[in-house]
Amino acid sequence: MSTAVGPPLRIVYGRFRSLQVTLDEDTALTLDKAVLYGLVGAYEDAIRLIASIPPELQCSGVVSVEYSLILWNQGKYLQAAEILRKAIAFARREGKDVRKHGIYTLIRLLLGEAEYITEGDFTAARDSLQETRLWLRNVAIEQLDDVQVGCTSGHNGRCLKFYTDILIEPILRDYWNCFAHVRFQI
Repeated sequence: MSTAVGPPLRIVYGRFRSLQVTLDEDTALTLDKAVLYGLVGAYEDAIRLIASIPPELQCSGVVSVEYSLILWNQGKYLQAAEILRKAIAFARREGKDVRKHGIYTLIRLLLGEAEYITEGDFTAARDSLQETRLWLRNVAIEQLDDVQVGCTSGHNGRCLKFYTDILIEPILRDYWNCFAHVRFQI
């Protein structure tokens, strides 16, 4: 009896798998390895790997977000913010609509949060949260994609209550209201 063996499964460590298809295979593998190193605290190795990615791809949305989160986890908020600003500037130079919902929404959220931490200005974070809330207001939880889930998860304890009150609470309230008419019997 013969069984067909397909290509080996590739384990993906990056948080935004849906966006890795925008990268060539070598870059996606390098990014995944960098994310894995970041997850285990090997930050220097992670940053070295990110630096080996071609410069034009380092500014892509998915690489910039993953890189900024590696820096974020080290408490390097100023550096993370700089990476995110470069990603927005690069996208604008490339003619991309950075106001379009998706990865740039996440980039604006992270940048706003970094500015809050480093400068004490919550304006950009609040505006990005409000924008995200309006964007996801009518999206069922089971239909959220990886970027949308990334937009709903706070990365800083000081902002977590705000994230919950402004973004997650209304989504969960709507979700649970769907079941208000259902009676459970024991």
